[in-house]
Amino acid sequence: MSSKWWLHRGATQIQWQRNEEPLELLTIFTEADKYTDDAWLQAIDRLEGYGRYSPEDEEQQRLDEILVEESNGKDVLGYRARVSRIRARLALMGFTANACRHELSLAIDEMLADDEPGDTLEVADKDGEAVETIPRSEILDRGLAAWENEKPYRSLGPVDRKCATYIDILMDSGFDRRTILALQLESAPADVEVCLDLHDLYSAGYFNSVENITQLAADELAVSVSSGGPIVVVTEGVTDARFLQRALELVVPHVSHMFRFFDKDAGAEMGAAQVVRTLRSFAAAGVTNRVVGVLDNDAAGLVAAKNLDAKVRPANNRYFLLPDVPYGANYPTYGPNGDSDLNVNGRAVSIEFQFGLEQLRLASGDPARVEWSGREASIGVYQGSLPKKDKDAVQKKIRDFLANASPDHDPEAEPWPAVHALVNRLLEAATPESFPGQSFTKDDLNSSKSNSRP
Repeated sequence: MSSKWWLHRGATQIQWQRNEEPLELLTIFTEADKYTDDAWLQAIDRLEGYGRYSPEDEEQQRLDEILVEESNGKDVLGYRARVSRIRARLALMGFTANACRHELSLAIDEMLADDEPGDTLEVADKDGEAVETIPRSEILDRGLAAWENEKPYRSLGPVDRKCATYIDILMDSGFDRRTILALQLESAPADVEVCLDLHDLYSAGYFNSVENITQLAADELAVSVSSGGPIVVVTEGVTDARFLQRALELVVPHVSHMFRFFDKDAGAEMGAAQVVRTLRSFAAAGVTNRVVGVLDNDAAGLVAAKNLDAKVRPANNRYFLLPDVPYGANYPTYGPNGDSDLNVNGRAVSIEFQFGLEQLRLASGDPARVEWSGREASIGVYQGSLPKKDKDAVQKKIRDFLANASPDHDPEAEPWPAVHALVNRLLEAATPESFPGQSFTKDDLNSSKSNSRP
């Protein structure tokens, strides 16, 4: 007997497959998304134990059989998460709706290349008479809609049946199902749940345990680690790593698990030059995970960025400078020429500047002043930083702020715009231009944007 898994968007069944684990789809869920019915699991384990029941256990066997039959597999084992979270995770893997639409359209065009020249598809009835001609551009959407239709397949019209045939081929050809899912969720309400039902596979023995099913899937998909594996973040120091990790948990908790911070607990402050060396080492070693370096938005960071740009690195090896902050445009500083308010963006903006002006204020109520040091000759910019005593005080305020903050905050209220800008900069750097196996180029995608649905 064959075993199946099912994927639902709300009440609508949108994907399924027989006799196969949905490895790619499991990468878009976390163990926190898992739901289980312990009584059902225990009953299945006993029933599938073959011979574990003794004559004295006949009543237990009868009760187990009743429980399993009455549950009918509903809400007993699987994963569920809101559409908004799944879309965000897919995007970070490179499976944006626009990219996937282009890729699937190319695949359909390839199938039609020999039999259907031109830009249209002609559909005939059972007697061979043409009943309708539709543009090729409509095949994908009509096929997806027909494939999800709850009516019996035979009740669909000839055009919808024909279009659905191409979706059948894509589903069964080994095409990454995340590519299709991105379109199936493109226009879905954000709060609708996406549910992956695994109860039938568990009953058939596909999983020895319900522990860490998503991790097992990730391990089996090591070949796609650049999209499904963790995104490694390399910062200038342990403080930067801890602050940035907490910012992710507060702003985008649904994707924060996809990031790992390099050497976060080692306790060593590395500096911009070490970030450069680490990224280059990862590139030379052929590390397939996406790696993102984080550089301070100061003179040393600009020099580091210049050095990184001087040598070619793989597309999965990236960096970004901390964002400018509006209050940095006219910020108090002091140096050899005395006190003055200057633009410190690109000259002295470290992680401490990313959590709002209030966190930069000392006990006196005044912002901690930037102190100027040496000039970076290669770019003609002076380096600035907060004095150690003031930096320690600012970091304590930031730690207290982050410890007491909640993901349920108002993103428009201070200091959240700065925090969101920081997190968005990391997400932009981490989001790939394509997903594994994608055949079209960045230029292809850009040229197709004007033709994509709004």
